[in-house]
Amino acid sequence: MTPTLIENVIKIFRNNNKIIFTDPKNKNIKVYKGSNFICPNQTEFNNFFDYEKLKLNKKSILKLIKKTKCDAFIVTKGSKGITIYSKSKKNINISQESVNVYDVTGAGDTFIALFSFLISNKIDVISSLKISSYACIKIVQKKHTAILSFKEFQNILGKFCIENKTTLNLKIKLWKLAKFKIGITNGCFDILHSGHLHLFKLAKEQCDKLLVLINSDNSVRKLKGNNRPRIKLSKRIELIKLISCVDDIISFDEKTPINTIKKIIPNILFKGSDYKLEEVVGYDFVTKNRGKVKIIKKLKDYSTSKLIEKKISTNA
Repeated sequence: MTPTLIENVIKIFRNNNKIIFTDPKNKNIKVYKGSNFICPNQTEFNNFFDYEKLKLNKKSILKLIKKTKCDAFIVTKGSKGITIYSKSKKNINISQESVNVYDVTGAGDTFIALFSFLISNKIDVISSLKISSYACIKIVQKKHTAILSFKEFQNILGKFCIENKTTLNLKIKLWKLAKFKIGITNGCFDILHSGHLHLFKLAKEQCDKLLVLINSDNSVRKLKGNNRPRIKLSKRIELIKLISCVDDIISFDEKTPINTIKKIIPNILFKGSDYKLEEVVGYDFVTKNRGKVKIIKKLKDYSTSKLIEKKISTNA
């Protein structure tokens, strides 16, 4: 592409409110004016300063950011990781995992393709860079020109969520980008029993990620009376976190989880067989959003309320 063509393309994208990611090959940085993110490797970044006859320092970097009106330079440095230079923040360095490199062909393209995809889907810059960095590590370990498979993409997102303090909202966004099937179930889970474990196990067998929506202490009181819950929310959450088939837990304060369900927009909503399908809270919303509602047959003689009643009668 000629410099004039690049400049005209950037103007068109700018006029249409598009986010612009540039993989620069021209030493004249003015060509890329108007880009949101300019993503050179270390050599290309150095070339900008040689062309402008500037020393590579903080003052010069800010000068080039001002000249290009970009949000940031994202500089890839091979085994040394990635550095972000922006006008509003201190330089941020993202380290790279040390691996055996077979071939770097395709790594740069993978990086900018995945980074632009994540940013365009409203994932924050730091998370997008870390995930894209993980992808590059996978690419350089392959021989010849390589691509990232969708399964590898899913694994990378899973690794990122485990290794970083990821908020639940971000986790759900990433799960959806990875096309994971998200299932949810809800309840008070006041005195966890085998019936609950049975529900979680069968639900997880039908989805990739299982979220448990749990009533807060205040919510339980609204539903069950002032003598409930028997177990505080923090302890109920602590117990459910020990169950391997549960991927995360969300508490809610209302009588029903409908507002939380609307935020998540799950693929599948699971409920025990003491409910009819159309009676399940969230049935209309989930089905209207192309999701499914599934009833899981309960184990006999397992009910928190009955267990509590039995305990009271035994002590009477």
